[in-house]
Amino acid sequence: MALFGTNGIRGIPNENYYPDFYLHLSITIGNIIKNGKFAVASDGRKTVAVLKGAVLSGLTATGHDVVDLGTLPVSGLQYYCKVNSVPGIMITASHNPPEYNGIKVIGSDGLEASPELQAMIEKQYFEARYNEVGSNASGNQSYASWEHVGSVKYDYSAKDTYIEAVLSKVDVESIREKRLSALVDCSNGATYETAPRLLRELGIRTVALNSTLDSMFPGHNPEPTEENIKSTIEIVKNLGVDFALVHDSDGDRAVFISPEGKYLDGNYTMAIITMSRLKKGDAAVTPANTSDIFINTAKKIGVKVYITKVGPPLVSRKAIEVKARLAGEETGGIIYSEHQYGRDGAMTAALFAEAVAKYGLKSMLRSLPDLYYKRSKVNTTKGFEEIKRLVLEQKHTKADFTDGVKIYLNSTDWVMLRPSGTEPIIRIYVQASSKKMGEALIRKYGELLA
Repeated sequence: MALFGTNGIRGIPNENYYPDFYLHLSITIGNIIKNGKFAVASDGRKTVAVLKGAVLSGLTATGHDVVDLGTLPVSGLQYYCKVNSVPGIMITASHNPPEYNGIKVIGSDGLEASPELQAMIEKQYFEARYNEVGSNASGNQSYASWEHVGSVKYDYSAKDTYIEAVLSKVDVESIREKRLSALVDCSNGATYETAPRLLRELGIRTVALNSTLDSMFPGHNPEPTEENIKSTIEIVKNLGVDFALVHDSDGDRAVFISPEGKYLDGNYTMAIITMSRLKKGDAAVTPANTSDIFINTAKKIGVKVYITKVGPPLVSRKAIEVKARLAGEETGGIIYSEHQYGRDGAMTAALFAEAVAKYGLKSMLRSLPDLYYKRSKVNTTKGFEEIKRLVLEQKHTKADFTDGVKIYLNSTDWVMLRPSGTEPIIRIYVQASSKKMGEALIRKYGELLA
């Protein structure tokens, strides 16, 4: 059984995973990562206390001193880990609905756990015999003696150094001179303090929406898809701001909305930042489900684009390998390597604001490829091998198996299907030359999987 999905471990506490699972998992992590220190942070989910108590117990029981950073975007935790050379654990289920929670393991380099480290944690977890209460024979785990157990201290200043670091990477004065206005939707998550503050320090007149921490996410589902944030889009249309941005629950994603209400996912964001910041000879990394809105823009400038499987750890490590300046996904998780090799919603927001200040959003959007992109998901009882066979039976010009199965219908239209790494569903991605064609492809392949 695999514990880690595309990005961390997620489930429904007291249904999929119980408190003892997180305790034993943290004991395993504490045995494998022998740093002596850990940092822990969380978003605002209702079950944070359940998981945090178990995590703190497991880490201190294995002899680690822990600094609890409180509620903080995962990008802020990653920055803290990188700067202080300590590993970390983020308690979050990212964009999943409120009933979910889980953890992300962060290395002392600020990167999410590599596939190799994840496999090591899983192997050691399943080999341990945690049920032998009162026995020293606990499989391959060890514990600190009582006088050497770790301590817990609290430090809520990490958000300050994090925001200062983001501001240092952009031309703050040029942004302030433009006197921009924006709406920021915090999705009642971990960015409730940092996101409005960042924009205001950039001199942007800011309207904050869903900016109170609320475990039930009353504003909307914390995954900032176009469907989920329809109410925010309607507000933007009538507000007269220069742009709007929406974060997910733990703040590593940012999607944007134009003044007219056009939803701008990561495909647009990467293209806009590329036009503003990258130059010929630079490298960029993105997974196989990314639209040509970004890829063609990058290639036109002379940027070398590397393609990976879907998943932040894979994207970030490829970015390090090829020394990419920019990396990211269509979901809005963007990496700017001059800041850190982790997805960072705040850094993305600052770079986007800088691009708008320099070139104007309307002008940049007009210069991008006119393509329709949409993703969907479907529950199915079909196995993926059967799904792949059904897809390949459809008329296509070529197929790609970098991640799942992707078929090209012509020079512009393609369909990609892959099992989700975070939910028991199949994800469908479509690029088409028109909205009508794109919607038809979503319907066709959704029915094919039903």
